[in-house]
Amino acid sequence: MRNSIILILLFTTGNLTSCRNDIILEPEFPEYLMIDGDTIKQRNDNKFSLQNPDFFIVGDTSVIVVRRTLRKEPQNTKDIEILKKGIEDPENRPLRMIAIGGGPVAGIRNGGYNNENLLTSFPSLVANQMGIEFYPPYFDPEDANGFGAFVPTGVNPTGGSLQKFKAINNNLAIEDIDEKGKPVLKPLKNDGRRVDHLGVKIFPGFVSYSDYMLPNSVYYDPSFRRLTEFTRAGYSNYKDIVLNEKFDLLLDASLMSQYSANLSIMGASMPFEDGIEGYKDERLECSGPGCQPRYSDRLNFLKELSKRKGLKGVLYTRVPTHILPFTRIFKVDDVRKQLNIYQKGYLLPENAMFVYPYPSVDSLMGPNVGMSLKPYINQRSNPYFPVPFYPVTELESGLESYRKEAFSLSRQLNWAVVDITTIYRDIMNNKYMSPDGYKISSREFFAEDGYSPSLAGQIVLANETIRAINKHYGTHIPYVSLHGQQ
Repeated sequence: MRNSIILILLFTTGNLTSCRNDIILEPEFPEYLMIDGDTIKQRNDNKFSLQNPDFFIVGDTSVIVVRRTLRKEPQNTKDIEILKKGIEDPENRPLRMIAIGGGPVAGIRNGGYNNENLLTSFPSLVANQMGIEFYPPYFDPEDANGFGAFVPTGVNPTGGSLQKFKAINNNLAIEDIDEKGKPVLKPLKNDGRRVDHLGVKIFPGFVSYSDYMLPNSVYYDPSFRRLTEFTRAGYSNYKDIVLNEKFDLLLDASLMSQYSANLSIMGASMPFEDGIEGYKDERLECSGPGCQPRYSDRLNFLKELSKRKGLKGVLYTRVPTHILPFTRIFKVDDVRKQLNIYQKGYLLPENAMFVYPYPSVDSLMGPNVGMSLKPYINQRSNPYFPVPFYPVTELESGLESYRKEAFSLSRQLNWAVVDITTIYRDIMNNKYMSPDGYKISSREFFAEDGYSPSLAGQIVLANETIRAINKHYGTHIPYVSLHGQQ
């Protein structure tokens, strides 16, 4: 019988509780289990078992889904009045919040885009604490395990330090594999429902969407294509999809979405420390050879939103990727020493600040891998060694520019700020204390992949968002309790 695990949408009932100790979870019956006797019904999904070069895959497994739901906190009418104040709304609609971005915004953990991760993503948790309706792009119940997740395993054939994973062989949300070998997800049903959670697995930028739509692109993101096919209705990019929506509160976590240790992001969102004040898109005046205009698709987007009277929002600064746990799995000096044993030390640049923990590096460093099988050693051509190209000083300077931009925008838009850069630093330095009084370590905050937030990490992000909203707007939204999640 194949290995199986139970993918529980929020651990056990009562683990995640509100600040008043009310139970936030209640099971939804009947629970959906794909079981045939004592084995999992397979649906011929072996061809949908995905591979990912960022994960060391050893074998596969199947997933059983147990459905659970979050019970909303009671709505505080005073908080709603504060957040609706100044907004032109002749129809007197209920408060609507939307969230934008990718990766942690969508609750991605260990590669997975599925109902569990959407349910426990920090935007969903914030909406739950506010007591408002909030609609993620859930898959149908029978397809709840989505796609792309990998299951941690103790099997370690190389003996290396990199966490090993099993691929899931029943990615039930995948409808087919196209001729390019890319997954095609089952579409969202166009039954009049709305989508408030616009977070995707890989954020495409505000206007540069085409690479994420094309199946032959390395950046192709099936979750984004699924979302655009449902919401676009003639709109050509992410920015227009969002601007077409009517809402009162925006969680703009687009800058959190970039995990690569560099300063660029799709959509040319370079930092402007003065925010939208005096900002000008230089593409309008710069053309011809040698012209390198400074502009930001994100600021163009926010300038459009600034025209909406009374709109509330939360801005998130950038993740300091170069200090996250996955950058500390292999020490540069240890990798250099291993390469030097085989006279290959020249492959590792002298100025390397860390080594990306790719499976190839794990095999190089693993004591169970013989010399004849070690990557980088017996290859005739000099392979690319996975290191970032930017010096630390440049990364730090760029992160500070994004922080200054966020606080400038906060003053100009009257929006709250969650200083992700500082929060992540404090977590990595073992100095972080959550808003509700818990000390959170990096081991607790991050999932097994070393860069995506765990369930506890998502709760921390939700509470930091709530703290920012409460402080900036004077609301009293209750925190999500971390009790039992450490």
